[in-house]
Parts: sequence; structure tokens; C-alpha cells
Amino acid sequence: MYGPTFPEHLYTVAAQAGRVVGNKDQTAGEGGYCDDPGETVFRFQNLSNKEREKVMKAERQTDVDTIVAYWEHVRACFDFEVLPDQLEKAGISWHYYADEGSWMNAMLAIKHMRYSKHWGRDITPEEQFPEDIAKEKLDSVSWVVPGPGVNEHPGGPSVCTGENWTVSVVNQIMRSKYWKNTAIILTWDDFGGFYDHVPPPQYDVMGLGPRVPLLIISPWAKQGYVDNTEYEFSSVLKFIETVHGLDCMTARDCQANNMMNAFDFEQEVQPSDRKLLLKERSCEGLPSSVAEAYREHGDDAFQALGD
Repeated sequence: MYGPTFPEHLYTVAAQAGRVVGNKDQTAGEGGYCDDPGETVFRFQNLSNKEREKVMKAERQTDVDTIVAYWEHVRACFDFEVLPDQLEKAGISWHYYADEGSWMNAMLAIKHMRYSKHWGRDITPEEQFPEDIAKEKLDSVSWVVPGPGVNEHPGGPSVCTGENWTVSVVNQIMRSKYWKNTAIILTWDDFGGFYDHVPPPQYDVMGLGPRVPLLIISPWAKQGYVDNTEYEFSSVLKFIETVHGLDCMTARDCQANNMMNAFDFEQEVQPSDRKLLLKERSCEGLPSSVAEAYREHGDDAFQALGD
């Protein structure tokens, strides 16, 4: 979709964002959502077909005033279905690894997940992921969300620390017994820029937005292959649904391509021959004083350096 971090994370667990268009308004603290009645977010109103057509036309014309006229301010706590609900009903094990206090933890905003038996059991901090691999307790489907300092988000120590975190996670999986049956789908919640030379397709008022990177790492992935199939965040769910024989949940994952084109399950593969263990690199990064200035002043810090 065309939006920032929070709604993108919702799409990767629910194939929708509850019409949410942005991050929560409150910047103090970390998570909260259902735990904090004072936290709010903007979302689209429940639009009629005529209103939907009007908004989509305004989006094509970059008519911001018309678009925001159809937004509403609501509490940042929702209760729509997420893919773990489907997995649970089907008896398929799952786990969502994310910092329990992070504003990037989508499950904090899903009421029936936040206040359920799953919290603390199937929804745990990302530090538990390597422990579960070492103890051979990895579930069939896992979401792993990097925590503060390693998520490559603006204002962090450096992109390098995030790269090393990713390398560490991928290496742990490749070294484990799970590698031969695993598909790692690595993506980012934002595209990291302000321009895309290809106008994104328009499915509904929520997107699509500019393209983001996606890497598929698996012994069964087509080797050295660039897949030009059109995918979106809901395609991650569609892939899981296809593998496990589950029904789609929303219009978005129903129409999404399922990523199967990136795999070749008929190839003669020795998983041990398809490992690429990378080394973590030294992170010199920016001087700490500059990084701190950016966290405090944003782009103005770099303007000061230029002067």
C-alpha cells in the first residue's frame, strides 16, 4: 500500500490495515496501541462506491485536500482477523517475534491477540528467535520483526547494524535442520525514497504504492532469478495460504500473486549446497555525535554539516 510503517506491518499479518493510512499520532514512548486509550491514528472512513471512486481519482491527481477529507480520527486499537487466526484454526503452528513494546509490533494493535493466551506464548520478543532455533522449537510459520537499533529505520545507529542482524538471522536458519524446508521472505516496510518511475497499480484507496525490495532465500528458490511478477505485502500471506491450503481473508490477498513463480520445486536440490553464509561486517557508521544530531534534528542536522 501507499503508506508508512504501521499500516504496512498490518498488511503482512492481515492483508489489510483496517483502512489505517499512517503511523499513530503520538510519538512519546514506544508501543501502546490497545494498551493506551489515548493513542490515535487516521484512517479512511467507510466509503460508499461513489466516494471510493472520488478518492481514487483524487489519488491519481495528487489532490491531497480531497483525500484527507475522507479520513477519520480513531483509537489505535482494532479487532479484525489476522492470518494467525486462520493458522490456529487449521492446527498450523505459528509465531510472531517482535519487541513487545515496539510501535512496529502490529499485534499490539489487534485486540483479540493482545489480550489472549497467545501473548507471551506465540507472540514474543525477537530475541527468542535464535533460542527457538537452537532448541529446535521453530514453528511452521514465523514473522520476525527486528527491534530498535537493528531495524534500519531512520534515526537508528546505522544501516550496517540492521544488515548484520539480518545476516545473523539468515545464517542461523541456514545452519539449522529447518533450512531444507524453509522459505525466507525478506522485505522492508518502506521503499526508502520519494520517487518511482513507474506509477503503481491502483487496486483500491489503499494502494498500491511505490515498489519496495523483496528477497526470497530458500534452497528451492530459482537460482539467480529476478521475478518480474507483480507482488504486494498481501502476497506474503497468499504464499502462506497457498502452501498450507488456507482460504484468503480479504480482497487484497484473494487477488494477490502467490510468489510461487519464484520457486522451482522440481529441481534436484541438495540444501547443503545452497547455503550462502555471510560474514557480519564492522559497523563504523556515522560518528555518534552526528547520529545523535540526526535523531534530534532530522535532516536539519545534515544541512548544518553542509554549511
